[in-house]
Amino acid sequence: DIHHTVISLMEEMIANNGCTTIELRKAFAAAAFMLSAHYDGAIASYFAEQLKSSIPSVTRTYAVERPLKYGCNPNQVPAALCKSGENGMPFEVINGNPGYINLLDASNAW
Repeated sequence: DIHHTVISLMEEMIANNGCTTIELRKAFAAAAFMLSAHYDGAIASYFAEQLKSSIPSVTRTYAVERPLKYGCNPNQVPAALCKSGENGMPFEVINGNPGYINLLDASNAW
């Protein structure tokens, strides 16, 4: 939300004598690159369609839906379940922190 972003920026600058921290600048840079990557993908898809390109093009943006307890196996680094677009999971996790296999089983059962 742009209002929250502007308020956060103003508060940070007040707290730091008109300057921003490196952490905030990195967060703004990450958001800017994410937005421009999405925009670039949309442009590439548009031109591929207009030119009837024989090169297939798929652009997807994923957002972290929830952290997972572990990856495919318990010895793997914890993973995250991501979503594409506005649709989330077709079910709701009521309790606990599921692992990859738990969600895979639930998705296949759905």
